[in-house]
Amino acid sequence: MQAKSILQGNMPEFVQHNSFTINTSSETVGITAYPWGYPLIIAPVYAVAGLDFIALKLPALLFYAGFLVCLFMLMRRKLDRAESLLILALFAFNPTYLKFLDQILSDIPFLFFSTLALLLMDVYEQDHQAAFAWALGPVIFMAFFIRTTGVLLLAAFSIDPVIRIIRPRNDRSSTRDAMQSTLVVWFTFGTLALISALVFPGSSQSYIADFVNFSVGTFLNNLSGYFQLFGSFFGTDPASTLVYYFAFVCFVFGLWLRRRDDAVFMIYFFLTLASLVIWPFFQGIRLILPLLPLFVYFALQGLSFAVGRLAWKRHDVGRVIFYGFWLLVILFFFATSTVYAYTNLHNDRQIPGPFDEYSLRTYEFIRNETPADSVIIFFKPRVMHLMTDRDTFESTKCQPMLLGDYIVFVKGPSKYRQIPAGMIGMCHLDLQWVFENEGFVAYRIQK
Repeated sequence: MQAKSILQGNMPEFVQHNSFTINTSSETVGITAYPWGYPLIIAPVYAVAGLDFIALKLPALLFYAGFLVCLFMLMRRKLDRAESLLILALFAFNPTYLKFLDQILSDIPFLFFSTLALLLMDVYEQDHQAAFAWALGPVIFMAFFIRTTGVLLLAAFSIDPVIRIIRPRNDRSSTRDAMQSTLVVWFTFGTLALISALVFPGSSQSYIADFVNFSVGTFLNNLSGYFQLFGSFFGTDPASTLVYYFAFVCFVFGLWLRRRDDAVFMIYFFLTLASLVIWPFFQGIRLILPLLPLFVYFALQGLSFAVGRLAWKRHDVGRVIFYGFWLLVILFFFATSTVYAYTNLHNDRQIPGPFDEYSLRTYEFIRNETPADSVIIFFKPRVMHLMTDRDTFESTKCQPMLLGDYIVFVKGPSKYRQIPAGMIGMCHLDLQWVFENEGFVAYRIQK
């Protein structure tokens, strides 16, 4: 909807209509406006192809290819060619990432820009060329423009000069250069952020307001949940879990070994992780996708050092252990992803949900048979609004339903965010049946 509003030039109107959906719904279904970077990316695709699944997935595929290039270039600066290719293969064939490419979401573009930002930080740290500082500001802005937590990249880069200042016996010349480059990055980032704030409307909601839901229990649950989610990179079966625990030990060891040389990576990793565990709502694996390359990198560094120490008399044995471990993981990833791809093709890429036959016929009825100013009650309000241009909200309570003109029920088990159709009588509404198919039934609310 945000991409559509960009093309139609009615972004404030979108915010107004979506605010109605968000503020009227019984449960939180999102915020009034997400960062505009990803809608801007897919707007040209929507202009050409409309709501076409394959077309709308193409930008993420291109950004994922760009992420793999940036990842290899970053790893090549830290590791030898063979180790860099190992990490590249781990992500090129990883089932979690490849399955996630089915989602038309902002996470993969953010993954690209965050990785590119880390690459530019490392290049600048080594070469101290001003051009990289000027390039870093726009890249961090694009990450921020796609997801608000992209600002943590700016924080991570800015903390390094502070460490230089407080560190004893610091090199004053390098400290001065670091401060100047930080100012350059802040200037370019701030300029672009100001321009975007003037062009694109913001959300009427504040992220800070959500912290009223924070509790110690939420923090502990998030900490445990994200610890387990890192393991899903390797899989969810018992063998994969053991691999993850082993990799986690190597990760901790790698952090200690690289604490000086890769400080900016560690700062960004833990700033992002801290923002996730203190957030009152558990978000799932999509928000740690940018952290997993760093996790694997530090784990590889720890394992490489440990194997080198254990097999210092038999270097060939150490190499077999090291490469054998990672190659087995890669082969498992490749086999699993191949099975997923075969199954998807065998099922003719069928996707249940808002684009199935029953849903499309329901949208068509709402578009063609209801007044343009009608208010629809539906368990997926933003989908209904996108497909019908009708104001929509979701309600599991009786009183707000008086604000609606039509109510659409999903048939089947009561697992959706709606009052079951068979229990709607307790709301004492005067309902007139107007539409029904195998998946949905719709009523007009008589007033």
